Amino acid sequence: MNLKVIQRTLLLVTTLIGHDAFGQTTLYNENFTGQNGKGAIGGSLSITIDTGGVDWAVDTLSVDFQNSDDYIQVVNEKIEFRDTEGNAKWISPAITISNLNTLTLSIELSEVGTM
Repeated sequence: MNLKVIQRTLLLVTTLIGHDAFGQTTLYNENFTGQNGKGAIGGSLSITIDTGGVDWAVDTLSVDFQNSDDYIQVVNEKIEFRDTEGNAKWISPAITISNLNTLTLSIELSEVGTM
């Protein structure tokens, strides 16, 4: 099957909740609201990365964007990974959790396409 025609969509809504002696605190929450177009888009010659104004990053070191419509980008307020031809990463900011007794991580994912 031709991987170029496969689109995988990752809906990523991440919430990191810490529980300490004083109760529950949300340490990080990302829902990509107002971030359409942020991320990386590429072609065979170059990759353009725009993460200005957001607190997260993308790692494109192992991707092979072969077309101008290959990307790791926020579309309709969801982060989508399309035809990366390799491992692509969405990276949250570093969060200190060493002083927590309990940690709850919540993430919502979905996929469109087949392999």
